[in-house]
Amino acid sequence: MTDQCVLLTADEKFSVVTRVNLIRRKHLLMTATKPPESTPEIPPGSVRGPLFWGSVITALWLAFTLWAAGTLMFAQTDALALGGQVFLFDFLVTLLVFQALKLLPMLKGQPPAGKLRRAVELLISIVVGYVVALLTVNAMYARHDSLIMERIAPVVRALEAGQDDVQVSDKRLAKTLSILRGDNGFILSMPGASLDIDGSSVFYDSETQRLARFHNDLGQHPNRLHFERRTKDMQIIYPHRE
Repeated sequence: MTDQCVLLTADEKFSVVTRVNLIRRKHLLMTATKPPESTPEIPPGSVRGPLFWGSVITALWLAFTLWAAGTLMFAQTDALALGGQVFLFDFLVTLLVFQALKLLPMLKGQPPAGKLRRAVELLISIVVGYVVALLTVNAMYARHDSLIMERIAPVVRALEAGQDDVQVSDKRLAKTLSILRGDNGFILSMPGASLDIDGSSVFYDSETQRLARFHNDLGQHPNRLHFERRTKDMQIIYPHRE
């Protein structure tokens, strides 16, 4: 048995080579234009609706957060309209950051984030929200302390001058202020605000010459223990008793 060899003419060889090259080019073209399997296709226009309404919600929430911060920051209060607002701003800023992170994939035309990414975004939002809220509330405390010191300044000067029959000209302050005096100085006490019904207290101590505050249901708070020790032997001189 002998091997048979098929001889091709030059035209036939050219035809075969051309077909092989065409098949290779077609394969390479299909491979290059085929989308990656890990990137799902998003129907055109499917992100526009959620992106629009998500942007509207984010803008409204940002406006509300800024309004709440400005209202508390520059409010003219009787004593102290702050008490637990760190939790309020933690909630506001956390939702704001979470909503903003949720919009990022939509802006890039990507599909919604998976469960793991949402969990990471929520964790980031909570941390950022708490930090921003804490910084904001600290700024509010500083602002309100400045307002209170401005209001009680005339009373403090009168007490330091030895006056006992003190008159409080600030009508709003007169409704909430209590003055205690003894041999060891004087204390100006005012009620503060709180998110619960217990409330808080704010006081100025002539010994430390600064404001301090404590929550009324925290019996062992250092500021409360200091207040109780200082006022133990003091007498109330304002409001005036009939």
